[in-house]
Amino acid sequence: MISSILHSSGMTWVDLIELWIRETPGQMTGKRHQEKAKQLLDLIWGNEDMLALFSRTESFSERVAGSAAQVAQAKVDVLRENTRFFRKYDSTVNIDDMDFNEAVDEVRSKSDPNCCYSLRKSLGS
Repeated sequence: MISSILHSSGMTWVDLIELWIRETPGQMTGKRHQEKAKQLLDLIWGNEDMLALFSRTESFSERVAGSAAQVAQAKVDVLRENTRFFRKYDSTVNIDDMDFNEAVDEVRSKSDPNCCYSLRKSLGS
């Protein structure tokens, strides 16, 4: 039934989902938008059958890796912009000359818990 409505209206599933999210008034960063996004993520990641279905699509692994990289980059950007330690260095600095003791406290205090968890997990601690 929904498929026939979409077909007759010329909309795709992507169009419908985007319309559903955007129909909520306000900025895309608002609480209601986040609730809708969570529902979509729960549908995809919280349901083993759906996850198995999505994982068989051709571009799934590349999209997951790309999304994870974007999330990590955004978290690093926030740290770089909001910590004294990371702002004072650029790519030309010799990493062996850096004292990371100061950075550890700043990362703990400025980043979100998921970022710290991800860093610990990627460092094997």
